[in-house]
Amino acid sequence: MMLRSHRQRVAFRRTWTPAWLVLGLALFSGCGSSTQGGIETPPAQCPVQIQKVAYEGAQHVPVGTPLSFASNPPASGSHYPYWGRWAEHTSPLPRGNYVHNLEHGGVALLYRCSGSCPEIVAGLRAVMNAQPQDARCTPPIRSRILLTPDPDLDVPVAAAAWTYTYRADCVDAPSLSAFIRDHYDQASESLCADGSVP
Repeated sequence: MMLRSHRQRVAFRRTWTPAWLVLGLALFSGCGSSTQGGIETPPAQCPVQIQKVAYEGAQHVPVGTPLSFASNPPASGSHYPYWGRWAEHTSPLPRGNYVHNLEHGGVALLYRCSGSCPEIVAGLRAVMNAQPQDARCTPPIRSRILLTPDPDLDVPVAAAAWTYTYRADCVDAPSLSAFIRDHYDQASESLCADGSVP
């Protein structure tokens, strides 16, 4: 049996952390609140992924041109010359249009449902309507936020801003509002004019 000096025993006690404490801290940190943009948000109700994605350019291409994007949802890239109205869309607004909205500093709130999903739409609408008036916008436009179904999503709920994506399994209002706050009006063209695509 090896005998340790008093100094070695003290050093060992200072560096060793019981396994139950490590596990407890890991579980607590996974369930606790997070800080985004300097403001604390409560823990998400479902898995949420926020990611900065690669810039894919901003070239205007003719309407109807086939488009492909490296991220899902898209957050930059070639897009059509016309952008969507800053409103709720009940039919899918083409990606080539809403990427143009993102270029103007907007945020697209997106969803994909296999059938009817009124609770998801209502939750996203509530998040959109809770955002403050944009000083650059004139009535009837409140903000550069739009809501649209997107059948090409691979998650039920998503959002996109210029070079940032938000993906989730549910509508988690606190984290989604934090995403809007952190990435709203952060694009290359700050413009609040209504789009022409209904």
